[in-house]
Amino acid sequence: MSRERYKAIIYREKVDKAGNVTLEKVTTSRWLTVTQIASSVGVTPQTMYRQIVDGGAMPFTRIGSQIRVSVDDFLKWMESRQCAEYERPGAL
Repeated sequence: MSRERYKAIIYREKVDKAGNVTLEKVTTSRWLTVTQIASSVGVTPQTMYRQIVDGGAMPFTRIGSQIRVSVDDFLKWMESRQCAEYERPGAL
């Protein structure tokens, strides 16, 4: 006899400019680990962990000893880190 497996599905409401409401499925793929974030920006996981947890760089959720960051919060953080212009010292 097999057991039924249930998955928790969370939906988030999205309202478009016309006022129409749609439901967007939020799954575990919408959450990133510190290691995934670190590899995407090219730093060590320890450096990213210090920035997220100790430095408060972005909101995170702790599940036991594991840290998860939503994709939306990560993207907002990346946008806030962009510089409009950068000139190398000594460049002509």
